[in-house]
Amino acid sequence: MSPYQKGLHTPDVVSEKVKEGAYCYSLKADAARAKAGLSYAQIEEALGDLEMFDYNPDEGKGESCLLVGFSQKTPIHITCAWRGDRVVILDAYIPGPPEFSDPWTRA
Repeated sequence: MSPYQKGLHTPDVVSEKVKEGAYCYSLKADAARAKAGLSYAQIEEALGDLEMFDYNPDEGKGESCLLVGFSQKTPIHITCAWRGDRVVILDAYIPGPPEFSDPWTRA
């Protein structure tokens, strides 16, 4: 059973790890963050109060989850995975058309 299935890597646990500084950005996530015009502070704010949007089982690259958080009123999707006891941010972007009709609904 995976850590996600055991409930060890919930949005609350991700938020705690971020508060502890036990996280890092992948190169892709850092590039996506910059392309979306998001600051590190905005990502950290969004990581403070998260909801699970989607869980992706291990399909060869490891498990990950897509989380929804907000910085002020800006919705941010953050894809995270775990490497040991650290959170790795794999992607970060502002959801919108044509992929999403709102932060919780795929178009």
